[in-house]
Amino acid sequence: MNNTETIFELKIDETTKNNFKAVSLWAKINAVVAFISIGISIATIILTAGMIGADAAGSLFGQQFIAMSISILLNVVLLSAAKNIQKAVSFTDQGAFNKGLGELARYLKIIGILFIVASILVIIIFLFLLLVGGFGRG
Repeated sequence: MNNTETIFELKIDETTKNNFKAVSLWAKINAVVAFISIGISIATIILTAGMIGADAAGSLFGQQFIAMSISILLNVVLLSAAKNIQKAVSFTDQGAFNKGLGELARYLKIIGILFIVASILVIIIFLFLLLVGGFGRG
């Protein structure tokens, strides 16, 4: 048996195509909304710089820069996945389909890792606050 043969043959019917088109559409919408949100965040920082002073605004932007960078990178991957999946479904392109699903899997892995890291940080902060609060009463 060579590498191109499989035990199961996957057939994509119209319902599956429509579902992949919907996934692609909503992934694009999600990415575009995220890009718009980042733009609004940057505009808000720029507009508030005059009210709070340049030093405070620089600090605020510095704090948000990492989050915005991660969001941009994630949503570029999501947008690319959506475009490849849409191309694959529209033109029956197996290569684009594999690439799109691979990018979608990478996006979801990164989101999962970020969620785990954030959860651990929240737990550590919570335990620290319990520890400090407990010693403050003694």
